Amino acid sequence: MQSGGSYGPELLGFLELLPTPAVLLRLDDGAIIWLSSSGAGLIGAEENSQVVGKSILEFVATEQHAFVTRDMHKLMQGADRVSPLVYTLQRTDGKTGSVHVESIPLVFNDTPAALSLLVDVTEREDALIALGESETRYRSLVESSPDAILVSVAGEIVYANPTAAADAARHGVTELEGCSVFEFLPSDPDHVGRLKQLYTEGGVLPWIETIVRYHDDHAFPAEIHTTLIAWHGEPAAQTVVRDISQRKAAEAEIREYQDHLQQLVDERTRGLERAMAELESMNLDLMNANAAKSSFMAAMSHELRTPLNSIIGFSAILEKGLAGELNEEQAKQIEIINAAGRQLLGLVGNVLDLERIESGRTEVITRELAPVDMAIKLVEMVRPLAENKGLHISCIPGEDLPQRLRTDQLKLEQIIMNLLANGIKYTDTGSVVLNLSAEEGWFRFTVKDTGPGVPPDQHDLIFEEFYQHSTRDNVAKPVGAGLGLAIARRLADLLGGRLWLESEEDVGSTFALELPLA
Repeated sequence: MQSGGSYGPELLGFLELLPTPAVLLRLDDGAIIWLSSSGAGLIGAEENSQVVGKSILEFVATEQHAFVTRDMHKLMQGADRVSPLVYTLQRTDGKTGSVHVESIPLVFNDTPAALSLLVDVTEREDALIALGESETRYRSLVESSPDAILVSVAGEIVYANPTAAADAARHGVTELEGCSVFEFLPSDPDHVGRLKQLYTEGGVLPWIETIVRYHDDHAFPAEIHTTLIAWHGEPAAQTVVRDISQRKAAEAEIREYQDHLQQLVDERTRGLERAMAELESMNLDLMNANAAKSSFMAAMSHELRTPLNSIIGFSAILEKGLAGELNEEQAKQIEIINAAGRQLLGLVGNVLDLERIESGRTEVITRELAPVDMAIKLVEMVRPLAENKGLHISCIPGEDLPQRLRTDQLKLEQIIMNLLANGIKYTDTGSVVLNLSAEEGWFRFTVKDTGPGVPPDQHDLIFEEFYQHSTRDNVAKPVGAGLGLAIARRLADLLGGRLWLESEEDVGSTFALELPLA
């Protein structure tokens, strides 16, 4: 072994004064003979005694042990130095770091040894690793980007990603690197000035829309965006070129579609205007027809009621025998004539009532009334009809009812009389009950019967004009025109109320009328 000299304890004082951590290793086994205080701190030991006598391999990453052994063997064989290396340091506190090591041989206290100077390069190595990872990520992103990316230094292209190269090859350009970036990007003074400003001030150039040309006959619309970057230590311009040909074509299609749509809208608007004009004309015709109908109905009222009243009156005289005695058959026929006349007079009255409601000529006259007294009076009026059929009829007022109700009394009585008459008409056995109650700002009149009920699919139909529900199969519909409930619901609407049916077949029906208390 060629030693760098033979030294004793005086060497240690000199090494302790060095700003660089130092360590003495025994060459034959790599044991630590001595290390400076700064070296102990670098390894993570509080005192030298914690590491002296231990193998240096305990403080070096396992995969680097072969390099340590190789260099110590070289020094034993007479090499006057070994190439410096960066080792991964395994500290006593469990942390790791990077240390740059330079070693030379010497003899210390007659023992072949190696003097190693250590420099902590952990931050530098971490920075290099991060930089390498950053460059790897950057290159990966750039090379996989669907946009063409060019890097130029002083206007000359020094890098083109695969997308840019593919675009160029598609347009007959075999090599981009070394070409002027202005062969493809806008060369107008404004853009050149912006690039110069970018080099001096840094930052980015915002996206601009332009035409990119690979040849005079090959051009396409594009958006370009330029950023100042460092390229191998030099300022460079990174330009992203985004082909927007498809977007432009789509925008053109959208504009064409919008124009076509506008034409359709204009045509539909004109058609709608024509239809509105026709509807206005039809509405005017309907108004005239309705006025004519009203005039006809008013005239018909007089023309029909006068002879009907005569028929009813004279048939009553004959029925009572005031014009002479009648035999049994004659009396029976006169009774039929009188009943038919009264039925026809009622039908005429219902038709006229419905016409007045629909034409808006029905006036609502409100006044205060005693609802309980009125209900009892109405039940007593129809009691003979119920008792003739063997039905029980009653009025049941609820508790805490208001003493007064403000509404149109005649129209309210007409609704309730219709409901009571219907209940009696459709009920063969059992009862008809008028219940009175009030809650949450509403006064409710409920007529409940024990008749055959109404199927659910007919609950709304029975409020239609001229509709009558047949209660049983193969049984004729009851006498009437089917206008009573239609008039009742319209009168309820006029009074600001609501009328509806709840019914179950073979159980009975309940008609409920609600009027506002306020």
